Amino acid sequence: MPIARPKHWWIIVGLGLKIGFTWLRVFASTDFEDHLYMAWATTPPAQREIWRIVRGKRVFCGIKYIWDTPNICEQADEGDTLIHRFYISGVPAMSTIYWYLNAPGGPYGLEIQGPFHITPLVKLPAWSTRAYFASRSKGMFKTTDLSGPGGPHPTWIPDNAGLPFLDITQATPDPWDPYHSRFIVCHGDVYRMENAFIDDPAFATPVLAQWEAVALTGGFPGEILWVAGNPNYPGHFYVLFNSDIATNGTWCLKTIDYGESWTTHQIYAGPSNYDAGNIQAGINQRTSPYPPGDVLYAGLCHAYGGKVMPHRSFDEGETWQLCPTQPPGISVWKPRLHIHPADQAHVYLGANVNGTDLWRTLDHGATWSLCDLGNHLGIVTALFYATMGTRASDPLAIRVLAEPDNHIWKSNDFGAIWRDHGPTQYRVRHIYFRDASYDFLYLARRVSALVSNGIYARHVLFVSNDEGSNMFGKAGAHADHDDGNGDSIPWNCGGVAQEGILTLP
Repeated sequence: MPIARPKHWWIIVGLGLKIGFTWLRVFASTDFEDHLYMAWATTPPAQREIWRIVRGKRVFCGIKYIWDTPNICEQADEGDTLIHRFYISGVPAMSTIYWYLNAPGGPYGLEIQGPFHITPLVKLPAWSTRAYFASRSKGMFKTTDLSGPGGPHPTWIPDNAGLPFLDITQATPDPWDPYHSRFIVCHGDVYRMENAFIDDPAFATPVLAQWEAVALTGGFPGEILWVAGNPNYPGHFYVLFNSDIATNGTWCLKTIDYGESWTTHQIYAGPSNYDAGNIQAGINQRTSPYPPGDVLYAGLCHAYGGKVMPHRSFDEGETWQLCPTQPPGISVWKPRLHIHPADQAHVYLGANVNGTDLWRTLDHGATWSLCDLGNHLGIVTALFYATMGTRASDPLAIRVLAEPDNHIWKSNDFGAIWRDHGPTQYRVRHIYFRDASYDFLYLARRVSALVSNGIYARHVLFVSNDEGSNMFGKAGAHADHDDGNGDSIPWNCGGVAQEGILTLP
């Protein structure tokens, strides 16, 4: 009969850290072998003093650190070891990580807790220097010298190698490798765009053609509308495919190998699926009982002038159900939904007459409530093209670029109070900001129309640090470079594609 090895109170004799913008690596060594775990969070734990009675006296024995639901990371090394390596990623940029190493099964059934550490991640610069821009008629562009207000005009380089067409309708970064990989919907097909380094030319690989989607689903004629990635599962992407109004429905096409193979999963079966908007995967679990990343949502509209019909999946797109309730009223084409990055049970949806109201669910669509206080802040992917953003590090913060009046609205208390910051200096359709730089905005036009005289008349991309009251052009100012081969994205590029701004640290 094997003899159980007695557990020991180990101590950490060596510790090393490597810190990135959104990740932390820990290398530790102990004086006894054990299999360790890392408990961590972006909020500090509660602390409780430990006292014991020793030989009749009450003795202070240290501090116990307590979270309600900490993140747990297991060491990468198998078995009981003296060297212990840990890696956590996907942390909101510029966070501070509170953590300690531990072994769950110590002497007397206690958790052995190592020393407590507080580690700030590397701070992002206020404004990105590197960025990609997806345009609606001239393809992809990239720069390595983007700057904020007052900075020099960046050098934009076409990045379209391998693309047979240049009309991009939607783009999304690979959440596992945004530096080197993006997915786009171009001329109705899905491509993966890859760069070994941002300075290298992109290489476009077709991963799903429209005719392939038709063949896989039987939905003829049909249209690929949206592609979305999953930050919890590398290589997992989802395509929203909609058939004609008179035919048979809407599908989620799913790949788990970066587009090498696809499976089809019907979201809606039947006629009058007039159009669909977008599809998204959840990021963080929080109040959801389902594992992070297993929850998907799709925004559908059944019949012209009909109701918006949000659908959900709890098994990563394998099966779909209509949300138990839907917002009242009617919807325009292509309703947009936005999953809150901090909680996959929280979803925002543009709905009601003309798609102008913003609704929110906190329970996977079981109930919905109007959350824009009658200010008509609905988000959609057609007609008005209104967009919004939220902060993973601050669930209370929301910002909406509302159409048709082109005002920026902001709430810092989860939609209880909204502040109208007024119209932007130039008319734009798309708003983007980074979690770590909430008040530094990237704004882009979706059309090529000239708006006014002056130096920024032909810009398609702007930056602003005052809610759009003053906008500084970053692409399109030089009329002699309208072909896009100089230092500017051409003003007649059609404007930005959906989700077409991608900034990198």
